[in-house]
Amino acid sequence: MIIKIAQIVFVALVILMSGVAGSQETSTSEPPQAVNAATPQAQTPASAQDVALGEPLEWSLPKYPKQARKLNLQGDVGLILHVNEKGKVKEVSALSGDPGLIKAATDAAKKWSYLPYDVNGSAVPVTTKVLVRFGASQAKPDDVSVVFEMPKLPPLEPIYKGGPGITGPIPVDTPDPDYSNQTKHLPSGVRCELAIVIGPDGRTYDIKVLSSVNPEFDAKAIETVRRWRFEPARKDGKPVSFSTNVGISFTRY
Repeated sequence: MIIKIAQIVFVALVILMSGVAGSQETSTSEPPQAVNAATPQAQTPASAQDVALGEPLEWSLPKYPKQARKLNLQGDVGLILHVNEKGKVKEVSALSGDPGLIKAATDAAKKWSYLPYDVNGSAVPVTTKVLVRFGASQAKPDDVSVVFEMPKLPPLEPIYKGGPGITGPIPVDTPDPDYSNQTKHLPSGVRCELAIVIGPDGRTYDIKVLSSVNPEFDAKAIETVRRWRFEPARKDGKPVSFSTNVGISFTRY
């Protein structure tokens, strides 16, 4: 089943601790990797608003403070991010860390944006935890990484593509990418093909580029599809995972 998307004006770049949900670390010098259970240095009482949001849609690494580098100051900074219903970080609270590193971590986190967190179809404000790791050395003077709380994925198997008793997914919310002037130099009339899995919760998973346009368009296409929501596919009336392809066309008018 191919879900065809309407023509879209060309667009720009952005893509996709503790807790049972798992974690992922992003660094200036190392690939993402798992973090052991001893990594978090502080905890907060659990509440309905504490959720694992994973990696932000838009973010950048904190800069290593010059004075901290000069003093060879290293360590972890634990943060609680207060994210509003639009996915913007509105407030940052420090859980742990050296004061010489906390400001750099909080200043960076205040500029991050997440995919809005929705409950029963409505976006709500939440909090989430991150761990910023500063590890200065002569070899890597700006070695900064971030550990994100990764959300627990729903069981996706088995994944269907169609067949007897299968009702395909129905789009509920499939917004177009944000417009940007940063892509005026790029060609018009191109199309990015993606393979996706629509989970039994109606969210998109395992997004892969099948036909690449260029890194900017590909990244924006992936970011956009991550936001989509569907009425899930059903088999004999029960929600199931469904694999399909989607095409996003970028056209300059």
